[in-house]
Amino acid sequence: MVIGVRLITTAPAYSQATTLLIAAGASLQDALEEIDPLFEAANPDVTVNYNFAASGPLQQQIEQGAPVDLFISAASRQMDALQEKKSDCGQHSSQSIDQ
Repeated sequence: MVIGVRLITTAPAYSQATTLLIAAGASLQDALEEIDPLFEAANPDVTVNYNFAASGPLQQQIEQGAPVDLFISAASRQMDALQEKKSDCGQHSSQSIDQ
């Protein structure tokens, strides 16, 4: 299984109300919704909003400038394509986790 994570921006290190927008593959929705209360309980100043869809359309939205803080994809192809575009324009931080 390959899970790709693309971190576009990071939350500030100091205590400030923050909202994160996570674009994630639809197949990951149940898992993310299960751990969300744990994350938010440990990070009370952080609210997480999700955009769940197929990885291909999410990739296209990101390429077209959709505001996303974190992209989680179960498909390595979309992660690789975004990583390549990142290298071309020198923007954003990306990390891919292979399991």
